[in-house]
Amino acid sequence: MVDRQLAEDVIYKINKGINLGNGKKAKFLLLDYLLLTDVSLEEMYNYIFNNFSYKYYDMFLKFYILNKNKMKATTKNSLLEINYHFGDFSLSIDDKRRIIEFMKLNKLPMSKDLFIQIANRYFGSHIDLNIDYTSSLYKKINMDKSITTKQIDKVLDGIKNGVKRKDKIYPFELLDYYLITSMPLLGFRSNIKKYSDSDKRAFSKFYNDNHLKETSSNNNHIINLEIVIKDHRIDEAEKCRILEYMIDNNVPIFVSLFMQIARRYVNGEIKLNNDSKLLDTTNKKQMQRIFTRYKEYDTIIESKSWRY
Repeated sequence: MVDRQLAEDVIYKINKGINLGNGKKAKFLLLDYLLLTDVSLEEMYNYIFNNFSYKYYDMFLKFYILNKNKMKATTKNSLLEINYHFGDFSLSIDDKRRIIEFMKLNKLPMSKDLFIQIANRYFGSHIDLNIDYTSSLYKKINMDKSITTKQIDKVLDGIKNGVKRKDKIYPFELLDYYLITSMPLLGFRSNIKKYSDSDKRAFSKFYNDNHLKETSSNNNHIINLEIVIKDHRIDEAEKCRILEYMIDNNVPIFVSLFMQIARRYVNGEIKLNNDSKLLDTTNKKQMQRIFTRYKEYDTIIESKSWRY
């Protein structure tokens, strides 16, 4: 169902583009629309036609005409056969499978146009395809399919008022969200339709800031990096302890969340287990396989190093 706040959000993004982080912006694509809402283009078109001035109707009409035929579904095999190049890079078969899994997770039509849009964002390092939630034994983390009013209120309060750590108030981060619920952001959004416009706007901003991850174009992986936070080097044992913290707390294994935990650990804001089962010889290869799935996030100050 369309509401005015959602329609205004769509029109604004069509006109101004979307924020990819660090001041970078991009054109609002069909992909962004479908990640933003499950309202069909036709339903949105009718709502804007009946409730907005000609200026905004015309703006959406152009977007509608450009995209209405881009959702035609094809087969998985057809997507796997796409020969895609981005500069000197090309999609591997694993990349293609991850894109398809990303489409399934976000309930996107299996269309070639959307596949290419995701690939462009992926190679431009503005979308995270690391959608596996794994433990040391590749056991999937449980994703919440429902959420309580108490959890919703806690998330919204954190977004609007911040969270308290060590007697200080800090901005609400994606890690704080996933420590409350493992429901994907898109799922949370659909559960607050009856909340106030103020609450929906607050979450919309949080969603826009977090659902697309700005990653570095450098393809080194965590396990090979020197991660430095306030002159503290995160060693292999600490990396394992951070990973186990994520598993124990049902936190998705995203690089962005890994770095937020590492920063809080160095700042003394969270405690990690002293021992790690991932450090024994039987599990070392599993740990490396887990980490090498994930690309870098945030700022690389020197080659093969993260410094904060």
